[in-house]
Amino acid sequence: MFIQIFVLFLEFFSFTVVFGGNCQIEDCLFSVDNYTCPESYTKVTRTMGEYCIKVKAGSLDTFGAEADCQTENSVLASIESPDEANLILELSLTATSTEGWCWVGAQRLAACYGENFADYACQPLKTASFRWTDGFTVGTDGFIFTDPQPNNLAYNQNCLALVSASSSYLSGQNLAPGSLGDAPCNMTDQVVSYACGQPATISST
Repeated sequence: MFIQIFVLFLEFFSFTVVFGGNCQIEDCLFSVDNYTCPESYTKVTRTMGEYCIKVKAGSLDTFGAEADCQTENSVLASIESPDEANLILELSLTATSTEGWCWVGAQRLAACYGENFADYACQPLKTASFRWTDGFTVGTDGFIFTDPQPNNLAYNQNCLALVSASSSYLSGQNLAPGSLGDAPCNMTDQVVSYACGQPATISST
């Protein structure tokens, strides 16, 4: 009996690998439509599964923004793709009419702090010196910068924010809307919003 059960398990496992690709078991059993987001969140599809994003207006630093996201069981949302960057830009411009910066879930690697940001291990700066922090983002496609960003001005710009603007003008910088810039994690000046995110949940219906 035990052997029969074991054989059935192996057959199911093989089916999952061959036909389900690298999906997790719950992803193989439930379609995308079975995953839902809280009200006012927008669902996106990521490599790890369905994810929910919401942008809130507010001039908070990253610590305050993270704490506020956590009141909704969320964290600062990272960015997996250019499409997600455009979505966060759109949501930010809808949440607030003021142009500025929108915090996202990304931090400079500790090994790249201060003057170390120019070290070989932190090159290229745009993809190798930062990490996503929401625990649900893979790859580097979301690290979208407009030169001269990231510049680590004063060697203390260890967090990332998205340019929330309808034109390329922001604080005298020719930065593309939806691109990223590094900034001090305690910055509040010109911060107008922040992106919260959480994994989608399986609907009980």
